[in-house]
Amino acid sequence: MTISEICIGNKFIGEGHPTFFIAEVACAHEGNFDVALKMIDAAVEANADAVKFQIINREAYMVPSHPIYPIVEKVEFTPVQWRELRAYARQRGILFFADGYDVPSTCLAAEIKVDALKIHSSDLTNHEAIEEAAKTMLPLFLGVGSTTMDEISAAISLVRKYHNNIVIMHGYQAFPTKLDGLNFNFLKTLKAAYSLPVGILDHTEGETFMSTVIPLLTPFVGAQVIEKHFVLDRSLKGIDYESSVNPDTLREIVDNLRKVEMTRGSGFPVVNFNKEEQKYRDLMKKAIVAVRDIQAGEILTREMIAFKRAGPGLRPMDVETILGMRTVRAFHTNEKIVMEGLQKDLQAKREGNLQ
Repeated sequence: MTISEICIGNKFIGEGHPTFFIAEVACAHEGNFDVALKMIDAAVEANADAVKFQIINREAYMVPSHPIYPIVEKVEFTPVQWRELRAYARQRGILFFADGYDVPSTCLAAEIKVDALKIHSSDLTNHEAIEEAAKTMLPLFLGVGSTTMDEISAAISLVRKYHNNIVIMHGYQAFPTKLDGLNFNFLKTLKAAYSLPVGILDHTEGETFMSTVIPLLTPFVGAQVIEKHFVLDRSLKGIDYESSVNPDTLREIVDNLRKVEMTRGSGFPVVNFNKEEQKYRDLMKKAIVAVRDIQAGEILTREMIAFKRAGPGLRPMDVETILGMRTVRAFHTNEKIVMEGLQKDLQAKREGNLQ
């Protein structure tokens, strides 16, 4: 099965590429523009690949009687402010992503030229919103938390009418998400069903040991993207703090992820050993040596040789290629047997005692 890959800016997402790390702001700026700028700085300093915000038009998003409507009023930015934030991210050299929670917000995100859009899982059955996002031709991240396979299939089919630059993001919005709700094996199902890159929406409890471990598992559970919430100061207990980490922890997670990725290797047998591997091989692997003094002109038998650590030499697995050959020089006890010391063109006929 070949998984497609997508390119965003100068970054690639797909198998064989470094894990793509999204530093998720969401609405943790709480409507404070200066805080939003500082959060972009924090994402840059953490070496994240992208920073992501939630763009919301409250009138299109929810009814005024909804319990969180007052919060939504508080976190809205003006189109001018969004343009400034997007420009600042470009200036700082980090990709700028946005959730479009409604059609007007998606249109605004496209206008300010975000690098990618995300459809929140709550909108995965909102085909009007999905189609509006697909029409922008921007790379599209689809949140699939708490959705059915038929809902996911319908959304992907709709986007594919326009393009195939899709990443499926697995994880649901429980703040925080319990470990037994992560269900990483579902990533295999998604990859097999759609042959698309998949990612993890990490909402584990922030500033816990597991909140630093879960992102490090990303490349080993078959995902190509990890999204991690962060805040400037978790102790303030602001919006989404439950699943968020502080900037220092965010930077530590990204750094450790890059180190962990180095352990994956290529998946192919090693042909050209690195310096450390070759040193180990030369020191530790066994070679074929003489178990006694062997005179020139003798025919090698199994009883004349042993397998010992003696430095680089003929491998024990190659013993059958030298048994029955005649020595053209003497070998001392524990000296490595070398092909140059054997007669290649006068191989003696083996007898029953040559085993």
